[in-house]
Amino acid sequence: MPCSIVFPQGCKVCHPLLGAGVVEKLLQDEEDAEESSYLIRYIWDNSFTSTPVRRAVQVRLRPVIQPRQCAEVIHSMTLPQNLIRDNWKVQQHAIEMSIRQGDPWTNAKIWNRIFSKKKHQRTSKEIQFFNLVHRVLISELALARNLEITYVEREVYDTYAKNQGAQYFNRF
Repeated sequence: MPCSIVFPQGCKVCHPLLGAGVVEKLLQDEEDAEESSYLIRYIWDNSFTSTPVRRAVQVRLRPVIQPRQCAEVIHSMTLPQNLIRDNWKVQQHAIEMSIRQGDPWTNAKIWNRIFSKKKHQRTSKEIQFFNLVHRVLISELALARNLEITYVEREVYDTYAKNQGAQYFNRF
C-alpha cells in the first residue's frame, strides 16, 4: 500500500466519514516544507477540512466513483431485501468498521438495511449509521454525476419506492 496519494487541485474525492468533496488546494506547511495538506470542500454542507497528504491512505481518502458506477450503487441501495432478525448491538462494531472502509457498495447495503426497517424499530445507533452513510453516499453520487444533492436524494427515494412497490414516506 502506498504511503500517500496525490490528488491534484480540483480532484473529486470521498472521505468515508465526511462524504464527497473537491480538493480546493494543496497547503504547504510553512515550518516543514515536506508536510502538506489537502484543503477539501465537502459538498454536503460546504464545509472545509484539511487532511494531511501523509494520512490520505490511512483515512481512506479516495477518488469518487465513476458516473457509470452510480446506477449500481443506487440499485444496491434500493433492492428489496428480507430483513434479518439479528442483534444489531452485536454487529455495531462490524458495521462501523465497514463504514470506515469507505466502500460505496457496502455502505449502500447498510443504508438499505436500516432504511428498510420501520421507524420505531430503529435504534439510535442505527439512525447515526444511517445519517452517516446517507451523507457519504448521496454526496458521492451527486458529485460523481455533477448533480444537486436534493435531486440525487429524490432519485434514490423514488427508485427505492419503485423497487419496494410501496411509498417510502415517513421512513425518516
